[in-house]
Amino acid sequence: MSDFNKKLLVQGVIASVMLTVLSGAILYFYFSIKGNLRMMLDTRVEIATGQRNFDLLNQLRKEASETNTILPTFMSKLPEKYDLFVFQKSLGNLAKSRGIQFNFSFGGETPGDAVTPSFIPFQITSGGKMQDSLEFISDIEKSNYIVNLSSVDLQSNNVRIDGRVFYREHVEIPPQ
Repeated sequence: MSDFNKKLLVQGVIASVMLTVLSGAILYFYFSIKGNLRMMLDTRVEIATGQRNFDLLNQLRKEASETNTILPTFMSKLPEKYDLFVFQKSLGNLAKSRGIQFNFSFGGETPGDAVTPSFIPFQITSGGKMQDSLEFISDIEKSNYIVNLSSVDLQSNNVRIDGRVFYREHVEIPPQ
């Protein structure tokens, strides 16, 4: 092999090695930049989510402070536990005024705390015309008691209502 061919072969090998190294570097930087870009996008999403959560937390804190000013008034409007003896009779009178047959039962009571009122579940089964039953349900919701009707099962002439009536333990509430 002549000197020229050797130089040409050496330069070709050097050029191939440099091309391979350069191609490897380009691929390395491509995947590195792509990975960093993905990480930056994920970080950006996390920052946006964190900002949104921070804003929601501030809104909740504001609403909580407003609620704390309203809560004593709300709790004072709840009937006392012993006033609930009249609840069943009151609903019975509403049913009677609508011409509805009425059966009522209380469940076990659930005590409340400083911010959650106590409640007693109840169940009503009644029979009568559908329109009268619907008006009876409306009467319950408009009554002087704070109730939560959790389910209402309307069948042809029978209605089953599951709900809760809220009350407060006898506690002196300081005036505002």
